[in-house]
Amino acid sequence: MGWKIFGLIFSIFLIWGGLSGEMVLRGTDSSEALVVVGVLFLIWDIVSIATHRKQQMQEENNEIENEDVVPEISELREEADPIPVALHDEATLHTYYILEHKVVSKYHQAGENQRISAEHVEIGRDPECEVRFDEQFTTVSRRHAAIIKDEANWKLAPISQKNPTFVNGRRVHNEWYLQNNDEIQCAIDGPVLVFKENHIHL
Repeated sequence: MGWKIFGLIFSIFLIWGGLSGEMVLRGTDSSEALVVVGVLFLIWDIVSIATHRKQQMQEENNEIENEDVVPEISELREEADPIPVALHDEATLHTYYILEHKVVSKYHQAGENQRISAEHVEIGRDPECEVRFDEQFTTVSRRHAAIIKDEANWKLAPISQKNPTFVNGRRVHNEWYLQNNDEIQCAIDGPVLVFKENHIHL
């Protein structure tokens, strides 16, 4: 920035020298040339200073924008809905759980307890689902929901975007940590499963 100010002063000095004749070479008519050179230098210096100032303002704006982004992200995290259940004590070991079927289907009887020890099982009408319903349950998606082990806990995660999943009558949008005797319902008026946890205190 110091060189730009020096150039500005030098340009004014050239223009003054040309107009006053103080810097005109003897035996020549160079006053007009000095003025032209001085004006060109002056224009270049003004444009250079303006460009430098614009870059500084842009950098300042970028710093302000970056400072504003961090609080907004933090606020969103703080406002996010917490997982609406308490987790079990770390000293509790879940080896398996039971799903009690509340309706009759092709694959299970009402009141039947299905023991599950896998860390990831899916519920639906697809033949690959570990907890399967037959084709008469049209509101149950082929891959409807999943029960996933999360350290010492089990959580329910919806898979279907078309047909909702409920726990104790409340729709689950993302995931829900299951507790003993939670009722899982696949779709409105769909089949119900009762989650029964089995754990050992270490």
